[in-house]
Amino acid sequence: MSENEIAEIVVDVAFQLHSALGPGLLESVYQELFVYKLGERNLNVENEVDLPLVFEGKKFSSTYRIDSLV
Repeated sequence: MSENEIAEIVVDVAFQLHSALGPGLLESVYQELFVYKLGERNLNVENEVDLPLVFEGKKFSSTYRIDSLV
């Protein structure tokens, strides 16, 4: 599957969830449903993935966190 096909699925799922649920729920609810719906589309998703920062050759862990990595 190409990056464009994956991106299309991700945007489609996000739009469907927003249309169905609307605003106002906790982020954790949207995130859990987002992962579930992407899984239904046979995509692998990891949540809360640490993305270290490398500065001047030194790695700083847990500097950034990716909500969902597809």
